[in-house]
Amino acid sequence: MWSADGADAYCASPVSVPTGTLPDDWYQGTTAFTDRLWKIDFTARAATQVADLPTLISTPVDAVSLTVDQGETELVFMNKSDDSLWAYSL
Repeated sequence: MWSADGADAYCASPVSVPTGTLPDDWYQGTTAFTDRLWKIDFTARAATQVADLPTLISTPVDAVSLTVDQGETELVFMNKSDDSLWAYSL
């Protein structure tokens, strides 16, 4: 997910990658990830962890469909495992 000015991107990255045939197993729903949220600053060429979700909440979140509000104060995403909607204050 790109920021409004295009200088940054937000993404989810798994804590660990399960064994199997990836990405096929993930797309077919036979495996899921537990993610951390990251901000990538392309100008500074640096990545910063925004949230370590497994330490913040007890529900494993496989974050998809990330979007950020215009002011970049809220990161909104869905949990692929159960289609629940989540928001994280940046």
